[in-house]
Amino acid sequence: MKASEEFQTVLSAYQEDLSVLEGSLRPGDGVLGFGRVPGNDPCHDLFDKRAAELAERWAEPDSDREEAAQLVRLMLRCDRELSLPVYAQGMLVAIQRHAMPLIPRLTEGEARELRSWYEKQYPFYRRMPIQKDLLRALKRVESRS
Repeated sequence: MKASEEFQTVLSAYQEDLSVLEGSLRPGDGVLGFGRVPGNDPCHDLFDKRAAELAERWAEPDSDREEAAQLVRLMLRCDRELSLPVYAQGMLVAIQRHAMPLIPRLTEGEARELRSWYEKQYPFYRRMPIQKDLLRALKRVESRS
């Protein structure tokens, strides 16, 4: 199976878990921390675990380099391309850290293109520490010769 298909499977499972979660919430859940807080549901950890496992598989040296590069693009872009509930949107940013071991597999041109897009999407004053690390890694790949 291709990396993009596997990632779509992971995302679809997360979206399904979120639908089940939303369907089970009662009015007022999570308000002032009372009741069931949707942001604390185990489905978020499960999504993170699945994304980590996927990235680990495609970081292996014997995996297809182009598929690994595609997975990096998908992981870094998904929070801008998907609309999830507010309590789940942060997970799309959080899984970006799993792309770190895949970044060295990018070509200089791929890294340059992705870095340029990423810098425009995330202004320096809004970047989280992992996003700064991702940009540094992209710059390192871009500058290798």
